[in-house]
Amino acid sequence: MPEHVAVIAVHGVGSPPQDATARSIAELLVRCAPNASDYRAFSEQHVILPTDPVGAGPARDGTRPSFWARIRNAFRFEDRVELDTELKPFRPDVQFMRRQLAGYRSDRQPYATIELTGTRRRKEKETREITETTVHIYEMHWADLSRVGAGFLRMLGALYQLLQHVCHLGRKTLDIAFEEARADDQGSRHARAAGRYRRVHAMAVRLFTIAVPVATVLMLDWLFLFVPAALRPSLRFPIAVAIAAIGLVVIAMMVAGFAARMRHAARVVITVALLAVGGAVGAIVYAP
Repeated sequence: MPEHVAVIAVHGVGSPPQDATARSIAELLVRCAPNASDYRAFSEQHVILPTDPVGAGPARDGTRPSFWARIRNAFRFEDRVELDTELKPFRPDVQFMRRQLAGYRSDRQPYATIELTGTRRRKEKETREITETTVHIYEMHWADLSRVGAGFLRMLGALYQLLQHVCHLGRKTLDIAFEEARADDQGSRHARAAGRYRRVHAMAVRLFTIAVPVATVLMLDWLFLFVPAALRPSLRFPIAVAIAAIGLVVIAMMVAGFAARMRHAARVVITVALLAVGGAVGAIVYAP
């Protein structure tokens, strides 16, 4: 009875056509035939695989967070669940995936992919016998969200990833490395050095992702100080009111998009703030 080997093909960054990666793996095996083996023709068929709910693990019963922690949590898009770190063995990578899967609700949607089935024949050096192994190639296709739009929109997306996303990826990597070092020995020299390096990197990330963009926007805002000088005095106030109204509409549209993912407390605070700003602008415009 021949042995069976399963190969799961996962493509890298990019947007290749669906099922192209699995077919490329089959073509590579047929053409190259590594380890003095011979691959017969592959047959292709579409398969629909059942899926099971993923368990993220039990949550840890934590103490009530502080006032400022509750304020920060109100404006977070995702729920931060404290997981039980006393489970053995404690592995930071497993804990990270459990945090990602916390709150996930599965609807058991089947997964559709292709299966390429072929036979590998290989002659053993000692016995000169020919052994056959059935090879099954599946593809796990995923959506690459790193490419946003085209043209100017893609340039903005690439700029955002360079200034914001890449920095936070490095920070998450250092966080996991620090957790792993602390899990081995909390008081070791390596754990203390990893903690110091993580804090320095976090400060650099905040400087690069918060201070630098804010300073750039402020420098651009200085240009608007010279615009009123080029306008007639009678037009300055109406144009300023129009620009403020347009800005409020844009901010309200952005907030409406984000509010759907925020919690109820954050939506209330933002709604009250927008109403207050709108009332202040209306009072200035219609003041006698």
